[in-house]
Amino acid sequence: MSALRYLVMVLLIVPGIGLGQTKVPVYVVGNPSENDQIGRQLVFEIREAIRGSQGYRLVEDSRQLPYIKYFVSTVSTAAGGTAAAYSIVYDSASMQLSGALISGGVQTCSREQVSSCARSALTGIDEAWRQLQREAPDLWKTLNKER
Repeated sequence: MSALRYLVMVLLIVPGIGLGQTKVPVYVVGNPSENDQIGRQLVFEIREAIRGSQGYRLVEDSRQLPYIKYFVSTVSTAAGGTAAAYSIVYDSASMQLSGALISGGVQTCSREQVSSCARSALTGIDEAWRQLQREAPDLWKTLNKER
């Protein structure tokens, strides 16, 4: 087998090798209400889902700009779950105020749904990431730099 064929096979078997793929930085700002234990669990699970993802890396220090910022505020519901409002923002040192809003929404989660709600947060970040790529490619490119 020629060296070129071997190289192509290796590149196909091992995704990202030689492509300089980077993980998109995501900073999570959690704001669960005082008595919302499920909301606290949701914020924790969102951070863990980002930490364990192949496409994103969790930013621990808010000064490590630029990044996608995921704001989530929660309040406990009468049904025993949590209601969460979130916004997904692009932020960098050159952005004024608190960044540029990409998307936002609300969701409710029961105790049993916390993990799936956290995974849906990743889906929302994926959609916001694609929207940023389509509508603001200059900002999108700043998040794709090697770190």
